[in-house]
Amino acid sequence: MQKYNKFMEFFWLIIAIATTIYGFYIFKAGRADESVLPFILPFVALAMYGLRRFHRKKLEKLSNNK
Repeated sequence: MQKYNKFMEFFWLIIAIATTIYGFYIFKAGRADESVLPFILPFVALAMYGLRRFHRKKLEKLSNNK
């Protein structure tokens, strides 16, 4: 389960980076009206990353106390 939590944490970080790059690409291509969603998605992905990290740290702390 520990590997899964670390993988999901890494996954959301990669998604945040990829959507940020894609958003800037769309914006630079001159399609600013289409770039709203690609600029919202990185914040959602970063929130998921933070939640997964918080959850993993909490589980590690609980397993170390046992």
